[in-house]
Amino acid sequence: MYDYQKEALKAKKLKYLILTVVFSIASSLAISLSIQPLISLMAAVVCFILAIFFAIQYIKVAKQKL
Repeated sequence: MYDYQKEALKAKKLKYLILTVVFSIASSLAISLSIQPLISLMAAVVCFILAIFFAIQYIKVAKQKL
């Protein structure tokens, strides 16, 4: 029998991992493409906070066992 809960957990882990990587890359790109320094710094901080949030969510999901 196919275990849908296990696959849903894998998909959730993958989603949070991808979002963590995307926002961590975006935080470094916002600084390197600084057109307006203050705006790019704010964007980098927001992306960094989102990356940390999604990393925490990934850890929570990774700890779940079926």
